[in-house]
Amino acid sequence: CKDGAPMNFPRNPSLVCLESMKRDVCAIWRSSEPEIISWAKSVIERLDDSIVSDVFVLLSRSFLHSPSSAVKIAALDIASAAASLNPVQSFAFLPSMLGILSDLPNQTPEVISKVLCTLPKLASHKSNVPTLLRVVLPLLKNVQMFPTALRTLFLMWNHQPRLFSFVHEQIQKFSPSMPLESRLSAAMIIRDICSSDIDQIGRAHV
Repeated sequence: CKDGAPMNFPRNPSLVCLESMKRDVCAIWRSSEPEIISWAKSVIERLDDSIVSDVFVLLSRSFLHSPSSAVKIAALDIASAAASLNPVQSFAFLPSMLGILSDLPNQTPEVISKVLCTLPKLASHKSNVPTLLRVVLPLLKNVQMFPTALRTLFLMWNHQPRLFSFVHEQIQKFSPSMPLESRLSAAMIIRDICSSDIDQIGRAHV
């Protein structure tokens, strides 16, 4: 308090709750890895409260930059849950995820796989789609990343129907000369397309 002035506390109960959770952030950062992971699981169960969501989303974004792969994966679980609950929240996670994908050599396979599994949830917000395409499409040119990237693109289409043209373009490249994993990935996606919408889209790939 400056010049001995009394400290002003928020009178709104929701703001009091918000302030107390912000103070808890420091305590969580000092916690051990198992404690943080346990906390992340409890966060997902409490994401139905908008005030709690704002603080938890902010905090989990910071954990995406943790040197611990286990903590990153726990934070990605929160990102996935938040994106499913409220597409608007998904936009907040995009910069952190792009940061992870821009540093692939220093990421574990588990983290990379988790990011690519989470990206389709972010496609639920249409404003994210152009950026997500700029990330995923180049990965399709990488032989090792192609199967996972193609599956990611397919799952993005589930959230944004207008993306089918991109999925279709990749499937059209299907060739017996492709590596086995790539052929299996393309075949599984053709199967899933036929199962989901045989009348409108699937017949072209049967």
